[in-house]
Amino acid sequence: MAKPAFPQTPDGVTDWETVFEDPEQGLIVAVTQAPNADALRGCLLAVIGQLYTRKDDELATAQLLTEIDSLFADAQGTMPTQSVINLLRAIKNQRIAKAQAYLAKKNRAQADRRGNEVGRKMQRLTYLFFKNPRLLAAATGAMLILAIGLFFSVEGLVPDGGPSKPASLPPALQSPATAPAAKPAPLPRAPYKAEDKPEELPPVVLFKHLSIPRAFGERQVSNSLVLPAAVLVDRDALRDVCAEAPVIYHELNVAFSDALAAGASFSKSELARMGAKLADKLNARIGEKLIERVLLIRGADLSVFARHSCAIAPEAMIEKLDEFKK
Repeated sequence: MAKPAFPQTPDGVTDWETVFEDPEQGLIVAVTQAPNADALRGCLLAVIGQLYTRKDDELATAQLLTEIDSLFADAQGTMPTQSVINLLRAIKNQRIAKAQAYLAKKNRAQADRRGNEVGRKMQRLTYLFFKNPRLLAAATGAMLILAIGLFFSVEGLVPDGGPSKPASLPPALQSPATAPAAKPAPLPRAPYKAEDKPEELPPVVLFKHLSIPRAFGERQVSNSLVLPAAVLVDRDALRDVCAEAPVIYHELNVAFSDALAAGASFSKSELARMGAKLADKLNARIGEKLIERVLLIRGADLSVFARHSCAIAPEAMIEKLDEFKK
C-alpha cells in the first residue's frame, strides 16, 4: 500500500500531531465517526495499513492486530471507541518520539559535516601556502621582522642604570624584621570517609514521550510532551519491567484519557498523583515491587529521551532531570 502524503513540520518531518489530532481531517476524528463496531474495526485496520508500510513493520503490525482483536473481544459487540482512541494516541506518541530522535541525529550529522568542511578548507590553504615558495618566503620574512621588533622593544624597557638593589645579608645575620617570612606549613589532608563517595544514581527506565491529550478542536498547550520514567528498585528488575512495556503504554494512555475526561490540567502535582497510582497498578500486575516510583515529567529537556520503547537511562541523561538534582 502506498504511503499517503502527510503534512510536514518546518523541520521537514511528518507533523504527527496534526495527522492524528486535526479536528477536521485527523485520523482519530475519521475513525471515531464509524457508525458501528464493524465499521470502527475496518477504519482502524485501514489506518494501521496506511501507517505501517515498510517491510520491517511486519512484527509491529502483527502485535497491533493482536491488540485490536483483544480490544474488540473485550467490548463484546459494543463500540470500544475510547480504547481505539487510546491505541491511536499511543501510536502517535511513538511517531513523535521517533521524529525527534531523527532530527537530533540529523542535527549532529550536519554539525559534524560543517566541522569536516572547515577542516578540509584549512588543510587546503596550508597545502597551497607551503606549495608556493613566494608566499612561504614572504611569511618567513614577516616573522623575522616581527621577532626583531619585539626584541628591541623589550631592550628599550630595560633601564641603563640606577640604584642597585642592596645585597641581602646571610641568613644567620638577618634580624627577625628583615628575614623573609617562612612559608606556612600545608594543612593536613582530611581523612577519606565512606560518606565522601558520591551517591550513585538510581536505575531509571525511560519510555517514549507522550503528548498531553486535548479535546477535539482545542489548541495544543505549551510543554505538551510528558516524559514517563520508572525508578526501579535495582537493575535486575529491568527485564521484567520492560517485558510489560506494551501494558505500561496502554495504562499511560488510559490514565491520560481519564484525566482529560475529569478536566485535569496535567499540573506537576496531578502528574505526581497519576504516577503514584500507575506504580501501584504496575507492581500489582508484575506480582512484586520492582518499580519504586513512576515519574511523569512535563517539559523535560528534549535531549533526555528513550532510544527504545523501554530503555535504561544513562547517568548523563538522569543528571539533566530536575527530579534527580541535589
